[in-house]
Amino acid sequence: STRGGGSHSSSQDEQTRAALTALEKAVARAEELDSELAKVKMLSTEAIGERDESVKNAQDVDMQLRALQTQMGHAKEAQAGTERTLAQTKEELGALLASGAALKADLEGERQAGAALRAALKAAQDDGDTRLKDAAAAGTRRAAQEKALGEKKLAE
Repeated sequence: STRGGGSHSSSQDEQTRAALTALEKAVARAEELDSELAKVKMLSTEAIGERDESVKNAQDVDMQLRALQTQMGHAKEAQAGTERTLAQTKEELGALLASGAALKADLEGERQAGAALRAALKAAQDDGDTRLKDAAAAGTRRAAQEKALGEKKLAE
């Protein structure tokens, strides 16, 4: 019975060794899997980080796009304001030109009136000069006649 027990015992040892070997292999495999899992976790963390970065970049681009749209809106408003100011300035300039043309016409009318007045004054002056000369000539003739009459009377 001891022999059978011994063989039973040796068979038990083999089973134990086989179990230990299997356990060592299982532990080694578990460590490999653990290492793989750590790599996957690292890659996953990197991927999440990259995704977060991508999301942040997309948000930044979206913000920049909105800011650009706002700036474009402001630029369009400013352009519209400038166009309104330009139209108003054109109107004012047109009114100013019309006013200037009317003023020029008034000045031309006054210049013509002034020229006519000067012509009338010159004519009146010439007429006055002529009358003066005529009156002086008539006075001279009268004086000469009276002198002649006076000399005649003296001679008589």
